Amino acid sequence: MSAPPKISVATHERVANLVMNQMLGRKVDVSTFIDAFLLVCADVDEIRCTLTSDRQRWRVEARGAEPCEIDLDSALGKFRACCARLAVLCQESGQDVSPYGGEGVIERLAAPNHKHVTWKLQFTNTPGQQEFTLTKQLD
Repeated sequence: MSAPPKISVATHERVANLVMNQMLGRKVDVSTFIDAFLLVCADVDEIRCTLTSDRQRWRVEARGAEPCEIDLDSALGKFRACCARLAVLCQESGQDVSPYGGEGVIERLAAPNHKHVTWKLQFTNTPGQQEFTLTKQLD
């Protein structure tokens, strides 16, 4: 049995840089961030994002890689907004998904090769718990 695919260091760094570059400060564009996040993660089979226990950092985990923690101002509010945006993308893909959690499918075109990518989303976005997992579906 082969080992699970690993996230490359470059992808890990790109995710961390994306969060830092697009989610710092008071004025953030969550829609643009999530679109870019999905593109950066297109070569990863599964990615899980949560908040750390102090709710001050995002924790990003991918199968076969060390977790990455990213300090972020207003981490909780921004994370919840991202979860809600992912729910909207599921709705745009024809799924009936609540912004407070559930499961759905997100269908996107991944640049630069314009390859079709389908993600399965599982998430919780309540006042007491926030997390999401995106799993790339094989065509």
